[in-house]
Amino acid sequence: MRGEHCVAGASILTAIAVILMVFANIGQLSSGVVTNGIYWAELNVEAYGSGLKAATKKDVPGLYYSLNKPMGNSTGLRQYYRYGIYNACGYQKGGAGVCNSTIFGYPFEPLNQILADTPKDFKKKTFDVI
Repeated sequence: MRGEHCVAGASILTAIAVILMVFANIGQLSSGVVTNGIYWAELNVEAYGSGLKAATKKDVPGLYYSLNKPMGNSTGLRQYYRYGIYNACGYQKGGAGVCNSTIFGYPFEPLNQILADTPKDFKKKTFDVI
């Protein structure tokens, strides 16, 4: 393979990476229907409640939270957590959700986020399971 082909291939891949970065930034900064689905990572804890119920043989009322209130105050888990460059968001099954404060370089700490949202009755069990 000639050197020109290697440079051209690397240039094309770099251009694609820049375009994807632009879309990832737009997805974090705007809250439209299309851009809402653009994020870096998603954590799905939808089935955690049924797994906890099967493990403890008890109902788990109040594990999930369905209102769009701020995250991190032990009110309940969201079904989906989406992380990006600037923030973390929690969403319910229907698509409604809330994002926390926006800062550049938001840390990707899903365990801390889940434990901050977990109600006090389930914190120890959740920490032990994870």
